[in-house]
Amino acid sequence: MTYYLRVEGVNLSNFVMDTNDLSTVRGGSLMLLRAMDRVEEAVRSAMRSLDPVTIETNPELASLQDELSRMEEHRKNETGTEKNARKRLRKKIKIMQKDRKSLYEIYQDAGAEIPANDRLWLTITKGASWGLFQLEVTEKEALDIQEKVIAALHRNGYEHATFVVDLLEDKGGGYQLNRNKVQSLNRWQQMQAPSLAVPGFDPQCSGVCDFDKIRPGGEKHWLKKEKKEYISPSVDCRRKFGRENKQKFYEKVTKIEGLKFTKEFSQISSNPPDEVSRSLDRKIAFVYIDGNKFGNIQQASTSPKEQRDFDTGTREGREQVLAEILHRIKDDPAWWWEEQGEKLIRLETLLWGGDEIIWVVPAWQGWWLLQTFYELADKYIHHPQKDEPLKHAAGLVFCHDKAPIKPIEALAKSLADGFAKAGENREKNMIAYQVLESFDHAGTDLAGFREKQLGNVGDLQDLLIEAGKMPEIQKAVQKLKQADFPHRKMYQIFQAYHNDDSNKAESYEKKLLSVGEEQWQQIKEHLQKLKEIFGDNQAHWLHLIDLWDYIPAVSVSVDAKNVQQEESHA
Repeated sequence: MTYYLRVEGVNLSNFVMDTNDLSTVRGGSLMLLRAMDRVEEAVRSAMRSLDPVTIETNPELASLQDELSRMEEHRKNETGTEKNARKRLRKKIKIMQKDRKSLYEIYQDAGAEIPANDRLWLTITKGASWGLFQLEVTEKEALDIQEKVIAALHRNGYEHATFVVDLLEDKGGGYQLNRNKVQSLNRWQQMQAPSLAVPGFDPQCSGVCDFDKIRPGGEKHWLKKEKKEYISPSVDCRRKFGRENKQKFYEKVTKIEGLKFTKEFSQISSNPPDEVSRSLDRKIAFVYIDGNKFGNIQQASTSPKEQRDFDTGTREGREQVLAEILHRIKDDPAWWWEEQGEKLIRLETLLWGGDEIIWVVPAWQGWWLLQTFYELADKYIHHPQKDEPLKHAAGLVFCHDKAPIKPIEALAKSLADGFAKAGENREKNMIAYQVLESFDHAGTDLAGFREKQLGNVGDLQDLLIEAGKMPEIQKAVQKLKQADFPHRKMYQIFQAYHNDDSNKAESYEKKLLSVGEEQWQQIKEHLQKLKEIFGDNQAHWLHLIDLWDYIPAVSVSVDAKNVQQEESHA
């Protein structure tokens, strides 16, 4: 019999983004990424332990062959009608033997891992927090496997997360129907599960966790010099996991060994290169990337193989993207933080898997990272059936390294979900960004805040960046900087347009002529280019104000410098 096993981590905000401690956030994310590996290993071990079976052909074909054998035994006494039925059945079997694959062949074609005992099973999807598996087992065997998976998710720290594990027998109706049914079972379990896992709660515990402010504090730990804090068992195990497994994550995903990475946001953000504005010292770029319509594509899959191909293809594509990014930055001094003779790479990955990525990099590298991601995604992350690049939305937040992680993550997701992938933008590669001098000034009404920023110079769509336009935007901003554009005038001009006073704005623009005719022509050319990119109205002035410091006058990454040199020689 065919069974579907679906496992999902739910209520994840209470396991990943429930503290502002970087190591804990990283640890929760990496543990979830490993969770489906644990599930897969539990299934693999359970399937290997089952009694061997004789692989048979397609069950329907085997049933018809049995029926034909019975008819052959009684052919001497058969009627004319029965004779014709027997002939038709024999013809049908011949056609099936020629055209239809055995169950074994179907699993082989789907890329199943078939153990020595010939028990058939398949990992269909293994995302960041959920997995779907197909098993050819008896009911008792299926229930035993489910119990072993549950047991694997109730030890080694995973008991602090909430997982739902459901089993469904395939009783017909097609793959999509069964897949949706077992997902609904997961959802029903989620609605009944507590939003917070607190295993082994000790009612005698005094104090609350100083990190998540919710769970019982447990024992005190030395966390900072001369300071002892209460820390819950959940935070404790995630924090340790995040500290111990950061480098292992990059090695496993990219197969690049020996690299070391910064441990704190302050190391990512401090001491920018000379080419970068001093105002960016202690500033970070918080980058959230989400696939467009990835869920819809999976839902449209009509077979386990089709969904598996999509899941495997996109996962391998992301791994190639990260590997190539690391190859480009690992020997680049612009990405190094030097500590006690060690060169640490200024990169933090807070989320990886499924169709979501969160990176934190120096503020002056945020533009380069996003531009490079889209360039490489176009090359590596394709729809397996259509062989065309898949689209992504991004939310980019420039902020101080002391800004709390949880609200910054929520803001970045809101930018991507609410703006970069809204409406027709889901068919494109779009970026929504926000510059925060202090976090609170964005408020809770993000759309209202952004509309207030724009005033009368455009609409919300004009605040978005099309990924393919990033090189042109960067070139225009850099050329304006190199032309000694009096950027303080930007504020006056934008404020006038913002207040719908075009006469005043034009008078400010005329004052730019004082820089000299030749220089003015260069400035005018690049301003016009930016105007065309951003809606052909006056929204480009706001982009200039916001991006001025975050796009250095000359590229600081070796990779970007090489591109610029090639362009200058062309």
